[in-house]
Amino acid sequence: MSPRITNEQIVQMQELRNEGMSCQKIANAINVSKNSVCYHLSSGYAERRKLYSSEYYKNHVDELRQSSIEYRKNHVEEKRQYDIKYRRNHVEEKRQYSIKYHKNHADRKRKYNAIYSKCHVDKLRQYSVEYYKNNINKLRQYGAEYYKDHINEKRQYDIEYYKSHADEIRKCKAEYRKNHPAEIAARSAMRRAQKRNAFVNLTPAEKTQIKELYRQARKDLVVKCYLCGKRIPLGHRHVDHIMPLSKGGKHHFCNLAIVCDSCNQSKYTKLPSEVGLLL
Repeated sequence: MSPRITNEQIVQMQELRNEGMSCQKIANAINVSKNSVCYHLSSGYAERRKLYSSEYYKNHVDELRQSSIEYRKNHVEEKRQYDIKYRRNHVEEKRQYSIKYHKNHADRKRKYNAIYSKCHVDKLRQYSVEYYKNNINKLRQYGAEYYKDHINEKRQYDIEYYKSHADEIRKCKAEYRKNHPAEIAARSAMRRAQKRNAFVNLTPAEKTQIKELYRQARKDLVVKCYLCGKRIPLGHRHVDHIMPLSKGGKHHFCNLAIVCDSCNQSKYTKLPSEVGLLL
């Protein structure tokens, strides 16, 4: 790859030209190509060269593309080092060019991204998973800061999105409730506890224990009532607060147990001691 012409070389060209030297002699004197000298010294040369290059590219597009592919294939490391050095020395120039290009080719870029995403679903999903795993704290911090700085904008967007996708969201929520009954029951119990000021700060492990208890109540084949000790059939199980929320009990794994229909109705909001249960 030919080296980039510096400002000092351009000044040298102009000085030698003023002395009456030809473009070829100037090129030989400062060790650059004749085209580079003509490009910087002749006012019409650049325009003529541009027109010539445009016509030549139009008539030899396939040949030039193939040549470029072959060159990159045979000079991978050289091209990589050149690109790194060029980007490092032209950061602002590259940034402005990128902004201008995206602005002028927004639709083209959008179509390309849509096609690429459709053809590389698994690759992009794997990349996203790996990136999130390696940058989880950075992304959480960015998300929190962005939400804080755009809270009104985000709320407005959520409202508009819900209006435009109400049926889709409603269907998705119904499907989730159908496929995750234990999680929904655990979440509902937690909400009731919050309303009664019976909520306690739970660790992720404690939340998992509560969800598992609700899953057992919904799906396990063999479950016994903690009050009567009898086996409870599916569809007749409840997760009970041993110390009722209304009597000061907390929504915590240690205060939860699976109970049958009849025992749950008879216990209702009674204290453990009132039903003969020793804690």
